[in-house]
Amino acid sequence: MERQQRAMMMQQQQMMMMQQQQMMNMPMQQWQAPQEEAPQGGGGATVPFHREGSPLDMSSGMDPAIIRSKVQELASAIIGADDEDGLEADTPLMEAGLTSNSAVLLRDELSKDLPGINLPPTLIFDYPSVAAIADFVSEASKKLKK
Repeated sequence: MERQQRAMMMQQQQMMMMQQQQMMNMPMQQWQAPQEEAPQGGGGATVPFHREGSPLDMSSGMDPAIIRSKVQELASAIIGADDEDGLEADTPLMEAGLTSNSAVLLRDELSKDLPGINLPPTLIFDYPSVAAIADFVSEASKKLKK
């Protein structure tokens, strides 16, 4: 019986290794899910996520208010918060409806708008609110001009 279990485990490991090898040989677009829609907090419904705008100029540091506005705009769009609801700067984004998947999307979208700023994969967990993210980015942008 033990021999049979070991044989099955080895067979499963070989299959997993083959699948991983196939994924590595595939173009990235074939195995990545498209990011056309962002999850909306609450009921699992989605809202279309459309980006407009250009990257912010980070070369001379940045006013935290400008950064806060950009972070708030993107977070509200991803969460699906209406202007009426108003996403407060100090509200934890995960409590406002951001999920771990949409947190990755927010980080990726912010990276596009904040060239030169290295945003950690754990951004939303380390800096849980719009204000905290804006402060982090503001400090990081000051280091760019040195």
